Amino acid sequence: MPSIPVLLMVLFSGALTQIQPMMGMPSAGAGSRMAASAVQSSTYGAEASGAQAVLDNVSASPLEPLNQTKQPLYSIRLTAPALPGAEIDVDGSSVVLPATLVWASGSNHSVSAPAEVDVSNDTRFTFSRWSGGVNATSEALSITAIRNVSLSAIYTVRYLIDVQFTDVSHGGLAPSDVTLSGPTGLVSVPHSGQVWLEAGEVYSVSSAAWRGTQLVSVGPFTQIVASAPGVRMVALPVYNLLIEVRDVFGEPLEGAEVSVAFPDGSVTSGFAGGNGSVKLTQLPEGALSVSVEYLGVSSSLNVDPALQQTLSATVVLSYPTYVLAGLAAGTISIGLLARRREKAPP
Repeated sequence: MPSIPVLLMVLFSGALTQIQPMMGMPSAGAGSRMAASAVQSSTYGAEASGAQAVLDNVSASPLEPLNQTKQPLYSIRLTAPALPGAEIDVDGSSVVLPATLVWASGSNHSVSAPAEVDVSNDTRFTFSRWSGGVNATSEALSITAIRNVSLSAIYTVRYLIDVQFTDVSHGGLAPSDVTLSGPTGLVSVPHSGQVWLEAGEVYSVSSAAWRGTQLVSVGPFTQIVASAPGVRMVALPVYNLLIEVRDVFGEPLEGAEVSVAFPDGSVTSGFAGGNGSVKLTQLPEGALSVSVEYLGVSSSLNVDPALQQTLSATVVLSYPTYVLAGLAAGTISIGLLARRREKAPP
């Protein structure tokens, strides 16, 4: 049986054998924690190439496994300040923002942000650009990891505006070829009138066509402020015209036909009532030719409805025309009298 000193020596030697790994190189778990701590405390960087994009706050993809071959690792921070919780595509996988990626040095990656994110039926975030480690205006980026970097996806808020057009008398219109001028250029307005406009910006109607006529007037009524979603009423330079038809004696010519032809081939017309007047509606601004016809006699006049909303038209009837008109009136009168006598009791 060994002596007590020898036994203590053996036991002490075994204890040293068990403690040695703790005093030497760190364990695999401890090494991972140290590496992760080093990554989190570093700044962010990378190099982007290929398509350029604009994003405000983009998140990152899952961390890659830490490299045990001592190959440099870089941290990529992705955010989208206006859209926390938004999802982007990183190397074909969806990543929720904000996020941090760890990539091996020299590795190539793809990052793509959504072009549009609808938060409601009438409010939308539209991708504008990338900022931070790279400035780009395309949603998709190709990135080579050569340093730590932080990227933000910048988005702008847009509201759905329902633009409804009227004439100056508040009658509804559906013009064609409508464009708005805004802070980023021209915006086409579809036939429905519904268009997405940047929140808080002021737009003006730069062009609109009605019945083939390009409306060119510019005034305060053409402005649209995108302060919130909803309907915006816009009055266009389209007018109503009252035509009074008289003969050379100033007598009203009931039944006279008045018409206006437009550049798109359409025609609007009407017949004068008992007071010799007729109202034509929704005529575009600019010089128009008004035709008046009565008993085969016609005349024409030029008018700009923007400058004149009442027009007097005189039809010069010849002597035979007056005779025929008198005979026609007399015949009608005699016929009416005859019918009355037939219906009268004996």
